[in-house]
Amino acid sequence: LGAYLMHYFPAVWRLWKLPVRFVLFVAGWFILYSVKRDNAVDFVLYDAVWSHVLKASAVLIMLPFLSTLVFRPNLFTRFITFISLISYSMYLVNWKVVLIMIMKNGIYQQFQGPWTVTAHWQWDYAMFWGITIVLSYIIYKLIEVPFMNLRK
Repeated sequence: LGAYLMHYFPAVWRLWKLPVRFVLFVAGWFILYSVKRDNAVDFVLYDAVWSHVLKASAVLIMLPFLSTLVFRPNLFTRFITFISLISYSMYLVNWKVVLIMIMKNGIYQQFQGPWTVTAHWQWDYAMFWGITIVLSYIIYKLIEVPFMNLRK
């Protein structure tokens, strides 16, 4: 909805001046913080539906401020851009492929029961992110980019 408004109704998107955009950003941040909880634990209507609607609405009101931010290219912005490019691949591989197939069943061979964290959890955490980023980059380069090039 935010991208639609920004693209097709730019006058509405620019309607609010910077102070109003900042207030909306802070309000969105507060809503996200307030709604933070374990969702769908009890499968009540709020957990299953309304908490997600509140979160999406909070992000929507934060977008006008965030879309005006401009940063000079530096190492941080290049890293954010890189992660943004491979984010869909990260979504595809992070839990089932990396954590369960590679780490739990492959490296640690914990075939039965839930994942148990080892005493060297920091190494596990670094390994999880390293494998996720490398696999995501490979999938991005070998699958996503060729398919995106087909659109052209």
